[in-house]
Amino acid sequence: MSSSPMGALECLQEGNRAAAAGDYALAMDCYSQGLSLAPTSAGLFLNRSIAQEHLNNDRGAFADLREYLQLAKGD
Repeated sequence: MSSSPMGALECLQEGNRAAAAGDYALAMDCYSQGLSLAPTSAGLFLNRSIAQEHLNNDRGAFADLREYLQLAKGD
């Protein structure tokens, strides 16, 4: 990630670029940073869940997926 502060949307976009390049650890870091700025972002939870699944962190992936489902249900 760049050293300048990013907004949640920029974190999502950078995370998506990292995931597309196969760097799921960086993607997860970006999504986590985005969630610190926008803790009710269903999209960030979903994308972080997918990144965690690629990193074989099933427990974290499931927890984030559960958060995503709770937030998406409110839409």
